[in-house]
Amino acid sequence: MITIVDRPVIQYVVEEAIAAGIREIVLVTSSNKSAIENHFDTHAELEASLEAKGKHELLEMLRNLVPDNVSIISIRQGGTIRAGPCGALRSPDHWRQ
Repeated sequence: MITIVDRPVIQYVVEEAIAAGIREIVLVTSSNKSAIENHFDTHAELEASLEAKGKHELLEMLRNLVPDNVSIISIRQGGTIRAGPCGALRSPDHWRQ
């Protein structure tokens, strides 16, 4: 994943979406993009390790990555598609059919 300073770009995107009031976020990935899914998943082993080492500030940062009132799900795209079909989904004519 591409990072800016100390966080992946996707983290900044999600933070901006949350700040804008979005509470349901869907990440569409491919089979070779598990790092994105893993970034937003819970990390029980890491949390236990940070707790044991007394690194409470890092632990809180990790736990607050995604607020409790925000839902992030990930869906794997089956194959590569062109951008054209996505545009059709936004078209008002698409919804009138």
